[in-house]
Amino acid sequence: MENSGQADIVLLIIAGCLGMLILVVSIILFVVYYQKRVLSQKNDFQKQLLSATVQVEEKERERIAKNIHDDVGTLLSVLKLNMSRASRNTDNRELIEQINKENYKLLDESIQAVRGAIKDLAPPTLSKLGYLKTLGELCRQINGTDNINIVLVCEDMLLQLSQKNELQLYRLTKELLNNIIKHSNASHILAEFEEKDKMYKLRLSHNGRGITDEQVRELSAEQKGLGLKSIESRAQLIGASVHYSAGSIDMRPYVEVKIVYEKTH
Repeated sequence: MENSGQADIVLLIIAGCLGMLILVVSIILFVVYYQKRVLSQKNDFQKQLLSATVQVEEKERERIAKNIHDDVGTLLSVLKLNMSRASRNTDNRELIEQINKENYKLLDESIQAVRGAIKDLAPPTLSKLGYLKTLGELCRQINGTDNINIVLVCEDMLLQLSQKNELQLYRLTKELLNNIIKHSNASHILAEFEEKDKMYKLRLSHNGRGITDEQVRELSAEQKGLGLKSIESRAQLIGASVHYSAGSIDMRPYVEVKIVYEKTH
């Protein structure tokens, strides 16, 4: 009986060890599966962001090409017709002077159109004066439309960002402002830029309709909100995070961009 009891105990111990082993193996397999699933979802999300960025940039190129074709192309065609007309009427001095005046005007309009296209690609002030001065110029342009009032609050500082990252930050800011202007029905925007604890923080608050982080995720999951995906993609390129709120700062909706950086000496 004693031997039988000892055998039962041994069997129980073996069964317990096997049970523990099975449990441990199951946990390990679950963790591995979960990590693979998370990695797969992360890769899918990264692919979606990359695709969104490519689509947005392609739309930007198409828009710029269309503007050049419609504006500059038309002006140059008229200029060509004027030159042909002048060559057929070389004896008519009065007509030649009139055509020359028109041609100078057309050339000036063509130059302005080309400058506008260049500004869309990369504002000249960005490489010369930096992000903050260029942001100030953008705010002045928005205020000049008389449709919406924007106030910029920032300190005079030297950003610890590369030119490439400043360009991405500027494009990101333009897209955020464009979304607010197009979708929020706001009449006032407050843009605040500050530096604290090795972090830059841009907050855009307004008096219109807001959007939350959850709504942004839902739109992304439904394959909607191409512009929102582009914003997230640009943010990742510069190591920034974007946070949306429907309203908690003075009961006003806002969007906040945070960029952590290492200070250079």
